[in-house]
Amino acid sequence: MTYLTRMPWCGVGLFLFGLLVGCQGGMASGDDGVSALDTSEAPLACACGATRYSVVRRTTGVTCAEAYDKANKLADTFMFETCPSGGCDITRSLMSCSPVVPGGNQGFSMGVTMTFSCNEPAGCEGT
Repeated sequence: MTYLTRMPWCGVGLFLFGLLVGCQGGMASGDDGVSALDTSEAPLACACGATRYSVVRRTTGVTCAEAYDKANKLADTFMFETCPSGGCDITRSLMSCSPVVPGGNQGFSMGVTMTFSCNEPAGCEGT
């Protein structure tokens, strides 16, 4: 029979528990209970990048307002695909609204032009 099989398991459990408690007790913690071994960093602050992007999105809707909302969402989607941390210094301008066919019974077409820069660096938070 080996020494391990003759060793009382209760003693092994107490020994391991003592190591765990000893390690836990050795860590400094602040009033908020955060361990001193916490290596997370504060989030990076954003700065508006120098590169400018422009996008034009035009779509149709039952009304001019609906077409504008759709075009705006498409432009926003492009911006968020281009800028993982969001955009900054954003300017939008409306394009004219016009009927899809004369008479307006087939809906309206309207667009938006958007120019923006990206928040940098990637992964930053806030502006």
